[in-house]
Amino acid sequence: MPIGWASVKEEFTTDFHAGGTCAMILGMGTRKLALGAAGFALLLALNALAADVGHGSNRVQVAAVPATPSRLAAFRLAPGFRIELAAAEPMVSAPVALAFDENGRLFVAELPASPTGAQRPAQGRIRLLEAPDKNGVYQKSTIFAEDLSMPSAVACYAGGVFVGLTPEVQFLKSTKTEGIAEVKKVVLAGFGGTNAPSQRALLNNFNWGLQNRIYGATAGLGGVVISPNWPGNPISVGGCDFSFNPRTLAVVPEAGPAQSGLAFNNFGRLFGCDFSRPLRVAMCEPRYLGRNPFFPRAPWMIDAASPATALFGLLALPQQTGLSSPTRLTEVGGARQVSVQGAAWLTGARGCVVCRGNIFPPGYQGSVFVAVPDSHAIHRFVVHQDGLSISAQRPPEEPSSEFLVCSDPSFRPEQIVNGPDGALYVADRQDRSDHGRIYRIVPENFRRPALPQLGKASTYELVSDLAHADGWHRDTAARLLFERGDPAAIPLLTNMADHARLSLARLQALHTLSGLDALRQTQELRALSDPDPLLREHGVRLAEKLLTNGIPSDELWNALKPLATDPSIRVRYQLALTLGAVGLSEKPSILAQILKQDLANPWIQTAVLSSLAEGSAALFELLASDARFIRDPQGFEFLQQLACMIGTQGNKNEVAQVVNFITKARLERIVSYTALFKLGEGLRRTQSSLGLVDAQGLLQPFFFQALSDGTDANLSEPVRVAAVRLVSVSTLRFDETGDWLLLLCNPQPFPDLQQAAIDALGRYEDPRVLAGLLNSWSALTPSLRIRAVSALLSHTSRVAGVLAAIEAGKIAPTDLSWALINFLRTLPDPALSRRAVQLLGPVPLRRPEVAQRLQGALRLSGIADNGRSIFQARCAQCHQIAGNRQLPGPDLAGARTLSKAELLRNIIEPSANLAAGFQTVVVTTLEGESRVGVLADDNEVTLTLNEPGGARQVWPKLNVLSVVMQPWSLMPNGLGQGLSVQDMADLLSYLETAQP
Repeated sequence: MPIGWASVKEEFTTDFHAGGTCAMILGMGTRKLALGAAGFALLLALNALAADVGHGSNRVQVAAVPATPSRLAAFRLAPGFRIELAAAEPMVSAPVALAFDENGRLFVAELPASPTGAQRPAQGRIRLLEAPDKNGVYQKSTIFAEDLSMPSAVACYAGGVFVGLTPEVQFLKSTKTEGIAEVKKVVLAGFGGTNAPSQRALLNNFNWGLQNRIYGATAGLGGVVISPNWPGNPISVGGCDFSFNPRTLAVVPEAGPAQSGLAFNNFGRLFGCDFSRPLRVAMCEPRYLGRNPFFPRAPWMIDAASPATALFGLLALPQQTGLSSPTRLTEVGGARQVSVQGAAWLTGARGCVVCRGNIFPPGYQGSVFVAVPDSHAIHRFVVHQDGLSISAQRPPEEPSSEFLVCSDPSFRPEQIVNGPDGALYVADRQDRSDHGRIYRIVPENFRRPALPQLGKASTYELVSDLAHADGWHRDTAARLLFERGDPAAIPLLTNMADHARLSLARLQALHTLSGLDALRQTQELRALSDPDPLLREHGVRLAEKLLTNGIPSDELWNALKPLATDPSIRVRYQLALTLGAVGLSEKPSILAQILKQDLANPWIQTAVLSSLAEGSAALFELLASDARFIRDPQGFEFLQQLACMIGTQGNKNEVAQVVNFITKARLERIVSYTALFKLGEGLRRTQSSLGLVDAQGLLQPFFFQALSDGTDANLSEPVRVAAVRLVSVSTLRFDETGDWLLLLCNPQPFPDLQQAAIDALGRYEDPRVLAGLLNSWSALTPSLRIRAVSALLSHTSRVAGVLAAIEAGKIAPTDLSWALINFLRTLPDPALSRRAVQLLGPVPLRRPEVAQRLQGALRLSGIADNGRSIFQARCAQCHQIAGNRQLPGPDLAGARTLSKAELLRNIIEPSANLAAGFQTVVVTTLEGESRVGVLADDNEVTLTLNEPGGARQVWPKLNVLSVVMQPWSLMPNGLGQGLSVQDMADLLSYLETAQP
């Protein structure tokens, strides 16, 4: 006999069991009861029995658990919304992930906390919830699968579920016993490599995407993924998230990695969140940037919102919850928290979802909701798109409050998903324990619809649902059409793609046709001319599927080419990315068209360069021949980057084409000199040179002319500097250039010329370079001396000589940058490093005397405007506030989440607590060259180094001997030198209040 739960009078529905369950009465349905003392005792006994049933051998429970008014009263929501209970203990426990199947059944991944001192993580389970009552409270709970190692993500497919069980993904399905899985198959493995999984970093947030794949966040685990379906083809997901085809299990690296959240909007735009970065957005797929790794690639994920944006509301939580005690800042585990009457408010984002439910008001659809469990809150972002840029701000109607906040500290939202009824469902893993609930957020006027039965829908009905106003229905219908693979769907989808009034329906139909391998050129051509730019954008991307060995049909190519001048930058951007798959000779001219329209946009530049695995030289010719393009400073800078990339690619034919062009084109001297220098710089990183590729000696006149121009006082400084730089990569020997370069090191009105001469000398490995520079030492300014030491130490063969010069007093310790001092202290040669430590002392991780001197800054009121000036002068070279530039130091947008004491400690003792991803590395090449910086990118072919000063260099790994991590920060310990206590107070004030 099933176990029934009866609702009871309100006075007996208070929290006497695990957060407010109600009485369990056998066989009495939902009748109300009047209980005396004996009845109440029975009530408690049966209630305890219910808990035992929920965790015992009986895998199926039938129950009705009404919401406890005292619990729901703890929530504060934005006006016009309410929160409802969908499931509570013992029907559910410790929920961390949710997924609805096509019939509205809810699969829940449950992950209890590991007991203190346990030898292995707590075992979790997948639970199936069914049969909600008229209030939407689930009445039936079945343990679908148990004894699972840390389940953390779930997605429905083909009557079963894919489950994230780090380091694996398994497929579970019930084929014999209703609601209990007996099919358990490992489909993917290898996430995280050999690292042991922890509950803080697990696979999470499985989502169905427009591309007919299941997407998942790796939490930065990395690893090399394998599958029984393709054991000989491992896929690296280092630095990425992933997607997989549920039919073939083929894995694709995706933009990421997201630590704790992943979601899509209606048009397939991917969002993610990290614990410290509340909302990030994907700018392109890794496959595009992976085609050409020979230029400094931009990250494929950027911040759409700064931590400071979310923090502003979190600091107002005491007022929002109605608690009157003052806010207090303390530290917990190294993070800043705001404590109010014992409740801790932190800013760690745990999960995100784009609201796609049709029951929400139009202003809320498309908003991103972020779960913040440590703050017991749900934050709402309004997303704005301006061209290629994406920004997310606090809603104007919620200026200083959260969309939802709970005064009960046990409320810890872990994931939010869109439900089949249009509502947002929240997995509440209470207080990191084995308790928990599932809530539903709905508008005040919400009326619950009947559960969908899409599993029984005909193919015609599923195609019709692609035009549904609700995102869950569209996604589920698309998934089912993909699962079934019914050929009868193709003409229906074709008709929808061609004639549907709603652009979302046309979009869904196009991608569903693509998933069924039924997309034809007719539909593709319609998409490329669609009045909606988002359809044109997706049409360009889908055109890649219609290429034959990189060649489009004439009709398709003629439809693609005009989009280079499309009014939408997103269409032009996608075209620049897609052209990388095209193998036609016209490709460079189309890329040039796109680039010239949006030259200032770094993502357009990135897209263009990513598409130049071949054809770089042809684009160089087109751009260098355009005088207007060259006169634009950004155009000239791009041409330099292109020339350096061509050299680093090392394609002899491309390099020869550029050399031949420059020798015949009669370009301005500064253009020729600069382009050849950048080309030679790139070749040097491949163990080649201009001399090796110029077998006919066509460049010799340029080299000798540059030697003359470098000392010609009648020429402008930029031309002379370009000439000196060209000499440094020429075939000229030190015997021919040494005295000339040392002469330019003498005092003169052009410091840039002195610097170029020092850099040029540093490229020679001749022993006379050290002696010559030391003889000129008195002529160098302090900053040029630092540059000279850097040039000398760039070759490992000169390290001993530099140490000897320091020992002899010819080079003072103040002539070395902080990075170079630490470089010497940690040399791999023990004898040399001991000499350096004797001269310069060990790496100082702690500086108590400086900390004591500046401690008073914590008690002073700072002036933020003064702090801004100090930041620009001392910090901006390596740090930014909520920007997306690639700099050696961390983004300081999150500084507002730190206390002043933490900020001061990080400034004074930067090496004591190195931020992940910003450790210093020393790269040594096969030719004995040493470079110091922070790794910005590390792939199978190249590595990119962010160097002090902001330079970014790409090195082919074929020329890399070693990459050694260092225990010290590039940030100098002496950054506070010369700052008064008030100056430091001003800087701290600016960092605490700085807005992006």
